[in-house]
Amino acid sequence: MLCGLSVGEVQHIVAESVGSSPLPQLRDESVRARALEIARRRGLIERFRAELTPDTTISVIPYGVYRQFQRTGNRTHCQKLMYGRRSQLMTAAAACWLGMGYERYLDDLLWADCEMTTWKLPAHEGSESPIELYSAMLACEYAMVLAAVGERLSDEVCRRVVAEIHRRVLDHYLDPPVQPRWKTGTTNWNAVCNGAVLLAALLVEKEPQKLARFVIEALESLEHFLSGFTADGGCSEGPGYWRYGFGWFVRLAAGLYDFTGGRIHLMSDERIERICRYPLAVNVAPGRELAFADAQPGYMEPVTAVLINRFHDVKELLGLCRLTDDGELAVASLWDLLVCDDRRVAVTRDAKDSVLGDLAVAKLRAGAVTLGVKAGHNGEHHNHNDIGSFVVFGGSACFLADPGAPVYSRKTFSPRRYESVYCSSRGHSVPVVNGQFQKPGEEYRGTLSVEGANAPGAKRATVEFASAYGPEAGLDRLTRTIELPPGRVEVRVSDTFEFSAPPEALEEVFVALKPCRADGESGVRIDGGAEGSAVLRAVDAPGSWRIEELTEESLAESHDGTTIRRLVFTPATRERNMTLRFVLELAPA
Repeated sequence: MLCGLSVGEVQHIVAESVGSSPLPQLRDESVRARALEIARRRGLIERFRAELTPDTTISVIPYGVYRQFQRTGNRTHCQKLMYGRRSQLMTAAAACWLGMGYERYLDDLLWADCEMTTWKLPAHEGSESPIELYSAMLACEYAMVLAAVGERLSDEVCRRVVAEIHRRVLDHYLDPPVQPRWKTGTTNWNAVCNGAVLLAALLVEKEPQKLARFVIEALESLEHFLSGFTADGGCSEGPGYWRYGFGWFVRLAAGLYDFTGGRIHLMSDERIERICRYPLAVNVAPGRELAFADAQPGYMEPVTAVLINRFHDVKELLGLCRLTDDGELAVASLWDLLVCDDRRVAVTRDAKDSVLGDLAVAKLRAGAVTLGVKAGHNGEHHNHNDIGSFVVFGGSACFLADPGAPVYSRKTFSPRRYESVYCSSRGHSVPVVNGQFQKPGEEYRGTLSVEGANAPGAKRATVEFASAYGPEAGLDRLTRTIELPPGRVEVRVSDTFEFSAPPEALEEVFVALKPCRADGESGVRIDGGAEGSAVLRAVDAPGSWRIEELTEESLAESHDGTTIRRLVFTPATRERNMTLRFVLELAPA
């Protein structure tokens, strides 16, 4: 069991801890006074008043909106409404905790959510367990609200909320009609569901034996979650899902530590510090990351960074949060207010290279240039078929990009997943060989080796990835070498192909999200506007360039309307053994 405790030891610790709180900050007046001062100084009081709408009738989720996912596969509209209600409720709770009033409005919001037919997101309604990500988080946050300001809310509302937390979530955790797959899963689902459910139980369950069952089951289940990280701490789901899944693990770890007086200490596991450092390994600049797989670049939540630093000295994580103009953490939620102080954070550019050999991801830097390279396999969590793919930044501007995650729909997590250009190798900087894209599945893989990391001179990443394509491609070998030469603001790419017979078709593809234009046969210019520009050209290889702007496909699945552009080079001749070389010359702003 996680933490090396026996069942009997956990039962004894929990029995002695009943009556403690996993969130003692909620009742600590010094914490509340500090939070109130921070909220006043940073304009949160005004922001909360502007965002809260107590004079507006609380809307219901219309049946037709809830059923959009079932009928059309669209999950965006309903989730936006549901997350909006959750945000309104937690903002009202923060305002009440700070002494701003709004208790009657909070009564109404809680009662309205208790009246909802389900707490599950429409996209998760068909899952075998009554507990999924959203219902677990609601149970935790409603329990948190009661612990924070319950004595100021209506008794009837509080009783109803506790009853619904038990009926919809806690009772199913201990006695599920079907054992949910996430309990033995290794993805973010495991940590979010276990973390949120156990925190809710620690806040509302008072019977020692029953509470011990929650703790024991969660500890056993979370061992599976931690096994999903590579030995070097890497997260194949990408930094966004690290923030989500591991963020809830950290909240639970801190809660269990406080509840048990440090006797259950999840953060002491030898793997944890390596996992904590993963965001640093894939960070380019605050808000800019190597967004492989279903990832979207973003900032770390202050609560996660601060709680990690309770247990491990990883202060660099604080610099990955949003900061105010004067360098303080930009607190935004009740969670943040509980743990953040008025510290100022010094952000310095991390010039180090990072090689996560077990994850098969590398970040190499040379002056203003940052290169991110990926190998691994095509059966990873939130997988994209992207073996050999790479991204290039000049400063904080991304000139060769990974498109990241599409807007999720029913297709995204179905057998049709790789019809999406975001998930297919078609949307990544990898060759199309004999008309073949890469194949999905763990057996389709590549290896990564790196030379010169954190040393003077040239830096190279080499990926062997012929087996990512399957036998139809006719490849015996495919070696990609990407080099950062010293003293140059450029990236050199060399692809060596060995075929069983001369190929009938071959295209080299590079992906950009910025406007581009082909310059005859000499190359492609990538225009970053105020962020600078770059020129991509083939070296000593006759052939032609074309730009494919995937306007309609991007519009259908893009989060922000960005268009994916495929920069396609077709060599003039094809041979059984051949090498194609390219150089990307950067002029960052």
